[in-house]
Amino acid sequence: MKLQNLQIRLLLLVLACAIGFSIQSLSLAQKDTQPPSKPVQSAQITSPPSQSLAQQGDKLIITQLNSEFNIGLNETAILRAENIWVRFTEVTENSRCPINVQCIWAGRAKIVVNIWKDSQNIGDFVLISGGGSPALAVQNFAGNYNIKFVDLQPAPISGSQTRKSAYIATLMISKTTDKI
Repeated sequence: MKLQNLQIRLLLLVLACAIGFSIQSLSLAQKDTQPPSKPVQSAQITSPPSQSLAQQGDKLIITQLNSEFNIGLNETAILRAENIWVRFTEVTENSRCPINVQCIWAGRAKIVVNIWKDSQNIGDFVLISGGGSPALAVQNFAGNYNIKFVDLQPAPISGSQTRKSAYIATLMISKTTDKI
């Protein structure tokens, strides 16, 4: 009798473990097949950048001409009316004076953006902010547009290194006939 009770208990224990394992496997499988929780805004727009954005799940910033917009490193902004895409790809220089130091020279920041217009990759452009440089904007890309590099945040702090993922650039796009 004791042996039979022990066998029943063992069988129930094995059965309970199998059911628990099956439920856990089913729940993991459902998580893999569910769509991402955040909507992909680029699905309505058809151009090469939208396809890569949909695959990467990147943040898409919607902006317009003559308006400053903030864009994080590896994020993409779109001017829908103009079908222009701008992707902030790299910070190549940040020699700006740290906020907790007095400097003789204010320094400058250089970033790289990749621009698409009407499904064509216009190319990578180096934008410069500060340092008294006259090269503050890329003029006449795609024939009649300008892009201006307004600011880069966060400002440097002496003794600490800025994480690349923390960078946010402020940019503005205008038509050639408009003043930057």
